[in-house]
Amino acid sequence: METAYLKSPEFWQSDECHVMVNDRDSGAVVQSEMLSRWCVDRAQLRGHLLFSTSGSTGDSKWVALSRRAIMTSAEAVNEHLQVTPRDHWLLALPTFHVGGMGVVARAHLASCGLSLYQKPWNAQQFYKALDNGTTLTSLVPTQLSDLITAGLKAPRPLRAMLIGGGPLSNDLYQKAIQLGWPIIETYGMTESSSQVATASVSDRRLKVLSCWHTRIESGGLLSIKGGPLLSAYLHINNGNIIHTPALNKGWFRTSDRVDITNGYLTVNGRSDRCAKVLGELVDLAGIESSLVMLLGSVEVVVIAIPDQRRGSRLVAVLEGNARVLAAKIALDEYNQTCSPVARIVSTSSVDKFPRTALGKVSYTKLIDFFIQDEKLVE
Repeated sequence: METAYLKSPEFWQSDECHVMVNDRDSGAVVQSEMLSRWCVDRAQLRGHLLFSTSGSTGDSKWVALSRRAIMTSAEAVNEHLQVTPRDHWLLALPTFHVGGMGVVARAHLASCGLSLYQKPWNAQQFYKALDNGTTLTSLVPTQLSDLITAGLKAPRPLRAMLIGGGPLSNDLYQKAIQLGWPIIETYGMTESSSQVATASVSDRRLKVLSCWHTRIESGGLLSIKGGPLLSAYLHINNGNIIHTPALNKGWFRTSDRVDITNGYLTVNGRSDRCAKVLGELVDLAGIESSLVMLLGSVEVVVIAIPDQRRGSRLVAVLEGNARVLAAKIALDEYNQTCSPVARIVSTSSVDKFPRTALGKVSYTKLIDFFIQDEKLVE
């Protein structure tokens, strides 16, 4: 879909259901064609945009967001950032992700400028585009890391750079501040039409945006309620499309464990087995299932190790040293066919997996072991 149309009032006033798809992902394109036909006669999906997201069960899952929900989120973010018609956004995120579409919505709502960086990502080229009166932009940590590695200093007009799509390491944050980048960290998800909580320049605390009600459920899990929430999930399984409600009396229960104090949110981790790689949510359990099919009876655990540039790097761990070399052939085969963000970067082994009292693998202990010892086989 042409970005010029996405910026137009006609797009935001339309009641058509649009599937926001990455044209370079052949599988997603096939699904989008199926969804487009299916949605034509679904009155409940009029005026909606559909975004692909990673399912925890390994099936394909699409999030249905109404245009009204996206605009409600944009209004809250604009309020937090104090966006005016004098501002100018530079968009470097794809519009088939909610982060990119959120930028388009904010610019439309504030009647401010919007420029596009549509080339393949390159820190130097992006910097040249940025240094042209841009006041606002939004990136993922990987892109920020490339700017910092290149030693580029923030251009004077830039007043805010939103960073989302994954956690930002303290080391990278401090280096960015030293180079003058006005970093504002964000926390959100596709289901929330973008941001739930947003920091400020020189203040890393994540303030819950005005459009949200929050509560903490058992286990410390965050639940949210507000206008930007999704309408439903659409699952595609064996060629069938299943429309699944996602809310319980207006509340959406996330998989994130958090604390909330005086309106500020602290993320303590996820309850499920997922990790962010290059800004994409990756299902570790699904990868393990794929590897088991290749490895046969060999048990393998996939863990995510923090990585400054990628967000996380994926490591396949096996029990027993002798199995590593035998498994590498299968792992190489997997890497040749998987998505780039789901690639296994390293393989290694332990004598015995650490386990809980119930016999389950203790992922926390396993990750800590590798972080401390850096015992990785490339």
